[in-house]
Amino acid sequence: MWRRLGQRFIKFDLWIISIFEVFAHKFQRLTGKDNFFLVRAFLVVVVTCRLVQGMRGYQIGRLMPYTDFISAGIYVLFSLTILNLIERQVKKESGVGFANHQKHVTIIRLLRFALLLSAIQTTFLHQIKFEPDFVIRLGYLIGNWAYWIAWVFMACDPLPPQVSKIRQWLNRLATTNKTAQAEH
Repeated sequence: MWRRLGQRFIKFDLWIISIFEVFAHKFQRLTGKDNFFLVRAFLVVVVTCRLVQGMRGYQIGRLMPYTDFISAGIYVLFSLTILNLIERQVKKESGVGFANHQKHVTIIRLLRFALLLSAIQTTFLHQIKFEPDFVIRLGYLIGNWAYWIAWVFMACDPLPPQVSKIRQWLNRLATTNKTAQAEH
């Protein structure tokens, strides 16, 4: 029974990663930025939410708004440390654009699942019902989901580096512009 449950859990985790990986690959082809850039972008969202929560808590007279500032720092330090280790390992071991073996690490898989449960719990239960301030509720909601999304993007496989579609378009535009100016 436990083995079957574990196998379903692994399939569910890999299924979620595969969905996010499709988006990460499309984003990388369009912009030239890999999934590690997306992780950093979502971490900025998380920190922004925590800082807004802290400032709003100070504004409405909470006794301990600094916990939001401290949690923002902890989120960033922990996540960026793990992110840098994973990114360095992926790019060093297999060259850029190959398998990210961290998606199969059990402790990271469990962390992603715990973050998913936390985001679901924030959405439906605790913060929405018990937090009277809308800005703080929204900060919890967006921040928790963004943190889970960042950890899922961290498990995606990056593509090999290539010229982005935006860069190709800009190069063609510049070439067309130069030829048009040369004719006049």
